[in-house]
Amino acid sequence: MNDTGNRVIVGIIVVLIVIAAWYLGTTYRPVAGTGSTASTTQTAHTNTQTGSSTGTQTSSITTGGEALTVRDQPAGSFVVVASATLPQDGWIAVRDGNGRTLGAGWFAAGRHTAVQVPLLRNTQSGQTYQALVYSDNGDRVFDLHADTLVMNSDGSIAGASFAATNGD
Repeated sequence: MNDTGNRVIVGIIVVLIVIAAWYLGTTYRPVAGTGSTASTTQTAHTNTQTGSSTGTQTSSITTGGEALTVRDQPAGSFVVVASATLPQDGWIAVRDGNGRTLGAGWFAAGRHTAVQVPLLRNTQSGQTYQALVYSDNGDRVFDLHADTLVMNSDGSIAGASFAATNGD
């Protein structure tokens, strides 16, 4: 093979490596702990079926001062979070069943109700998603590697699951 052929092969390999690095960089990777407290916190999980005839599912998490409630909702370009309590400025991010983050919204510390998290990719009807809380590193720019995923005291991910519906 000639020198030009070798350069083409090396170029293709470099492009594949860059694509693989991008893909791995955009998929979910948990970061343990928030580093904000040395004490163990109680964690409560609830997953309740509402009494309505539509069968709307509600999922809530409470951990270390953070609380998040999300209901099943129509598929679309944003996710409505029924309520969120953040003890410090942070992010609510939405990821799909494959662990890819679809979007995130920044929220100041405090209690929020009926807030929207904008998405870069729409949710799809019939799929399950998870809303997650991240502590902001202070720059108010969402970064999976720099912002810290809030974890339960047992090391599991603190998140509220919900399903995207067709809107009926």
